[in-house]
Amino acid sequence: MAGIEEARKQYRVALEAQREELSKELEAVKRELASLGSTGPVRRGPGRKASTNGRRRSKGRKRRGGRGEQVKSALRKDPKASASKIAEEFGMSASQVHGIFARLEKKGEITKTKAGRTVKA
Repeated sequence: MAGIEEARKQYRVALEAQREELSKELEAVKRELASLGSTGPVRRGPGRKASTNGRRRSKGRKRRGGRGEQVKSALRKDPKASASKIAEEFGMSASQVHGIFARLEKKGEITKTKAGRTVKA
């Protein structure tokens, strides 16, 4: 048993020496970092995209769906209405209206037919 205890003591001494060495190295790295300047967050450069999917997250506000309702009411009046006509009527871009069309079609609220788009009740 004395051999095991002696080995433990030697191992502990070696670990303590290694810890002391690493502690000194850590302090040297901290000094080097401090000499480099600010430790604040790294900012993205100009022209670099955000890491999200490009959409901003809402701050807890629920979508109200007003544009979808406007588009559906326009389609009830004229099922053959073009995206550009609806966009002009409500002050949007045609691409926004196409996006609303796609969302409403995906949700099953409107369907596209040869006769135009029909709004489901």
